[in-house]
Amino acid sequence: MTTTDQMMVWLRETMGAAWSDAEDATPGAWHVTEYTAGSDYGFDAGVGTAPGEVDVVGHGYEGGGCERVQDARHIVRHQPAAVLRRIAADRKMLDLHAIVPDHGRFSERDNCERSGCDGDHWQPPVCRSCRNYAGDPIEAPCPTIENLAEGYGWKGDQ
Repeated sequence: MTTTDQMMVWLRETMGAAWSDAEDATPGAWHVTEYTAGSDYGFDAGVGTAPGEVDVVGHGYEGGGCERVQDARHIVRHQPAAVLRRIAADRKMLDLHAIVPDHGRFSERDNCERSGCDGDHWQPPVCRSCRNYAGDPIEAPCPTIENLAEGYGWKGDQ
């Protein structure tokens, strides 16, 4: 398996795991509940599924809550619905920049019959969408996919 293949498998598995985590998390729109300074909770904020609720990240007998309001806001900004939307968009990017056999300027097609190809792919695979200044396809993975993988934590030597 090539490094490009490894990266693509890793990226799809990582997206799948993040998707599952988001689906399994507490559903609903999340809200920040800020506590007044000097409250009995010992925290600046909690996170809940309704204003005033702290059923996602709240105070508990053994602790909990957010030490800083900014932490709670960050958690709310990355609630499950937002994560699912981003992963859905990222998957569209993967499809748009799919790795296909090099059929020259007709490489957006991954079907050899439609491309008039004999099935012998001696050139490295290319990105379905990206082209250089002359209109020729760019070798896979394209910078878009590399940047997407980096955003999910790909380090290139995994």
